[in-house]
Amino acid sequence: MNLERLAVRARLRSPWESIDLGIALARQQWWPLFLVWLLPAALLFGACYLLIPESPNLSLLLVWWLKPVFDRLPLFLASRSLFGESVSALAALRQFFAQNRRDWFAWISWRRLSPTRAFDMPVTLLEQSSGAARAARIGVLHRKHASAATWLTLTGFHLETFLLIALVALIYLFIPEQVQIDWMPLFGGDTQWFEWTVNALYLLVMAALAPFYVVSGFCLYIGRRIELEAWDIEIQFRKLRDRHQRERKHREKSKSRAPLAAQLMLLCALGIAAGAAPEVRADSVDTPQEARETIDEVLAGEDFHQLEQVSGWRLKEIDWTQSEFPEWLIALLEWLENRPRDTDQESGWGPLSAC
Repeated sequence: MNLERLAVRARLRSPWESIDLGIALARQQWWPLFLVWLLPAALLFGACYLLIPESPNLSLLLVWWLKPVFDRLPLFLASRSLFGESVSALAALRQFFAQNRRDWFAWISWRRLSPTRAFDMPVTLLEQSSGAARAARIGVLHRKHASAATWLTLTGFHLETFLLIALVALIYLFIPEQVQIDWMPLFGGDTQWFEWTVNALYLLVMAALAPFYVVSGFCLYIGRRIELEAWDIEIQFRKLRDRHQRERKHREKSKSRAPLAAQLMLLCALGIAAGAAPEVRADSVDTPQEARETIDEVLAGEDFHQLEQVSGWRLKEIDWTQSEFPEWLIALLEWLENRPRDTDQESGWGPLSAC
């Protein structure tokens, strides 16, 4: 299963979105899906007409009961198309017996009336699971989407009934008014040709709706697997890996194509750097005395004696540690501390209660 060739976008979908996706895919390939379902069923129906012409309803019941057998070819065709493999209707018909080799008896016996048939069949057909492995897989899948698969089956059954009634009514509308038909013998079962005609119309209705039913169930199965196995994340990682590999191959190819140009550019860069580098004469300094003289000359240069004048406002710096209280302030505080207490009463400046 090549996920990179998936024909639809791998993302999480609700069950009803998956069913809508299945209907859209079935519309695109309806004709081959219709043919691969109709031709085997029509052969069986024709054989019943030749072998038991007196039992048209039994023939229709046999075809209806073998629906799981006929559903496998549309499922095979849809699964190949979804992963980018083109299979013709003729090639799919050649796979009829090969696709119905596994669990055919179970699908026409105790699994026949399963309401989740379209949802469960990919486990048998695509995963090739059976027995305990199939039961475990079905249990995981049915934790979600099982109710949607049941509603899909019920809807398909009712659509078949309504379309059959509508088709019979449409044929009746095309009968001219001048033609007088005695309907009582027909409904009374006196003519078998009428029953065979109605059953043939029902066969066409089943074949017309089978692609939508099968592909919708298959898309439910695909949506559940995307949710369980994180196909969307895996596909993104594969794309990142492929892009990284392409970029690495492109870099390696670029390096192998222009090694000479890279060497020439390197040589040119080295030549330019050698020409632009200042000449260093380390052998001109022989003694420590000459080295000190060279250092003094460099320090006496203009680079180390640049003056810069900066003007602006700033706070005045005051050294508060060296400041002292004035003598007169100290004397005033001492006089206030040592003056006599009775002068306040004599002068009349006593408490407010003495007034």
